[in-house]
Amino acid sequence: EAQQRALYDLVATINRAGALPDIYHAALEAICQCQDASRAAILLSDAEGVMRFRASRGLSENYRRAVEGHSPWPAGETDPVSIWVDDAAHGTLDLPLRQTLMEEGIRALAFIPLTYEKRLLGKFMIYYDAPHAFTREELRPAETIASQVTFAIERRNSAAALESLVDERTASLRQA
Repeated sequence: EAQQRALYDLVATINRAGALPDIYHAALEAICQCQDASRAAILLSDAEGVMRFRASRGLSENYRRAVEGHSPWPAGETDPVSIWVDDAAHGTLDLPLRQTLMEEGIRALAFIPLTYEKRLLGKFMIYYDAPHAFTREELRPAETIASQVTFAIERRNSAAALESLVDERTASLRQA
């Protein structure tokens, strides 16, 4: 019931929100409610393909600087799947990343890809302060939230591109 309410609130926010930061905030709220987590983040790839934080909850500036740019999927991945680490202290993560997680007090985490038309746009991150046994079924609401956020991002980007094109054509017509 709580998951359904969180998903409903997210979709309602996406439909009425004018700006992406509002959508990011609603998505973080929904992911924390659905996954019973206190920390989460949204990272999107920039023009150079580097994943950068767009929104986060409960993460220090030092942590964000240390992990920005990290991606568990190779560049150009067309079908990324969710990845999770049940216990960062004993996982297969490389040592610098593991140390960063331990310093931040993160013991378990999940990477949820944000994809649109087989393009990897970014990732959703879910964090736990204690080891957490993830299941595929448990992550389904997070994947649903990720798809809604991706759709909203693409819709906003398409609207901005169309507006820019109209402005260019209008300027061209005035000049002619």
